Amino acid sequence: MPRFTRQQGKRPWLPDLKAAKITFTAETSGADYTLQKGWLCAKGEKVFQQEESPLRGPHNAENLLAALAVADAEGISREAVKKVFRSYRPLPHRCEVVAVRNGVTWVNDSKATNLDSMERGVAGMAGPVILIAGGKDKGFDFSASRKVLEGKVRAVLLLGEMAAKIEKAWGGFLPCRRVTDLAEAVVRAAEMARPGETVLLSPGCSSYDMFKNFEERGEKYRQCVKALPKEETTK
Repeated sequence: MPRFTRQQGKRPWLPDLKAAKITFTAETSGADYTLQKGWLCAKGEKVFQQEESPLRGPHNAENLLAALAVADAEGISREAVKKVFRSYRPLPHRCEVVAVRNGVTWVNDSKATNLDSMERGVAGMAGPVILIAGGKDKGFDFSASRKVLEGKVRAVLLLGEMAAKIEKAWGGFLPCRRVTDLAEAVVRAAEMARPGETVLLSPGCSSYDMFKNFEERGEKYRQCVKALPKEETTK
């Protein structure tokens, strides 16, 4: 039986695996299944454009590549695979598109409660991002995110316990504005965002300073976006 594994330099033990290896990665070339200019490729063959799927970002590209590799190994038709890729909907609060308003896409990524997941969320967005971040302090060094944010995020709205610390870490290279709550963040984001941009709730912090859990925070975001002028909301 083949062994499916993500190919990267941090896996020095891969050559020692006894099973047949099928590799996949969204980061480099050379694996069996790769992401090339937005295409999921199987051994160089273009199979599916990621933009046709609701699953966004390089981390989700790797999920799709892994699924494609398994489907190929099991003899599942490509058309069946493409149908699933197009129709699959991510779980709530995980890079979930909740509305499109005046050409601006509103995304709920409340599940992003650490820096890694926040960075992946930002990296997966198309076009410039208005980022809503902040929450309970978990001891993260937010200055480490500069490389991911710079050139991708146009402005940041900060809330919660971590707002001042994040502003100190990011204020030197990003326009940052502190807000009192999520409702204000949504209103301010609506004022700032331009057509083609994305407003992304990806806090990088836990929710416990202001909410019961990340689900409650995500639902509040959804409600606030829904409360924007109805005639301008197209999703």
